[in-house]
Formats: sequence, structure tokens, C-alpha cells
Amino acid sequence: MKEQEENKSFEVQSEGVQDAGILALRLETERLVNRFRVYLTGKIIETTYDEETGEPRSTELTIAKPKANAQGVHFLLNFFESIVNPQTVQGNLINEDRYDSIVKEIHLGLIQDIVNNMYLWDIKEDEVEPLINNVVNTIALFLTRPIENKERESYNQTIRHQETNSISNRGGFANVFQRGGV
Repeated sequence: MKEQEENKSFEVQSEGVQDAGILALRLETERLVNRFRVYLTGKIIETTYDEETGEPRSTELTIAKPKANAQGVHFLLNFFESIVNPQTVQGNLINEDRYDSIVKEIHLGLIQDIVNNMYLWDIKEDEVEPLINNVVNTIALFLTRPIENKERESYNQTIRHQETNSISNRGGFANVFQRGGV
């Protein structure tokens, strides 16, 4: 009987860790930002291990031509990260009309920034449209998450689920009598 109680307690703790992990995963944007960085720079970081010491070594590999020079990449990454971040996804876009308005503003602003600076940033003319489309499409998909506060409501469900399990599976004084005393 005591083993079952310990297992039940372990299951609750494990479930709480899963819920916390799910919440952290949903708030995490670094992977998306890093994928965008690779797209812009054409470089990846590869980790290898020294055969003698086993120590890890990071090497930067060029896999494609960069979309812009360092100044342009810096601007575009800052622009992207100012929108694609955990704080934004926790926001509340009241409705789809507001969402459409924001995406349109982002699109028009990005067009203006890139066209005005394409020569300064060494962006080729035939790369302008695909670059803009890639940025705007990724941001537009990301911004669907806070429409009508659905993302934050789902966080509450995850947290509420965790709290319910913790409370309903907890022992306590009343539980002593159900198990037949002390």
C-alpha cells in the first residue's frame, strides 16, 4: 500500500514537470530566431569533439551566401526579435482585424526599411521580395498565437491542470482516516 502511495506521488510530480516543460516550450522562441539567423547569415555552428580530449569545439560553417551584410543582418535580426519573443506571444490581439492591421503595418514598414537600405546593406534586388516574404510570413504565423487571448488561456489550462492534480492527489490530515489511521 505504501509503495502505491509513493508511486502516485511520483506520478503527480512527473506530470507537473511535464506541464512546466510544455509551458517553457510554448514560450521558447530562440529556435525560431536562430533559424532566421541562419537564413540571414548563411552560417551554422557545428559542434565537434576533439578525438584526444573529448572536449567540444564549435566551428562556424558557411552553408549559403548571406542575405545582407553585417549591418543589414543586425537590423533584420533586431526587427525580427522585437516581434518574435516570449513577451509578444503572451499578449492579446483582440480580434483578427487587429491582427490583420498589425501584419499589414509590419509588412509595409519592412518594405520601406529594406528598399531604402538595400544598397547600404548589400541586399541584391532579386533577393528583396523573397526576403520580405520570408520575414513577414514567419511573423504573421507567429502572431496568430495571441489572437483573442487563446495562447494565454491555454497556459492557464496547463497551470490549472497541474494545480488540480497537485491538490487532488495530495494526502493531508483527512487522508489519514481514509487509510485506517496513523
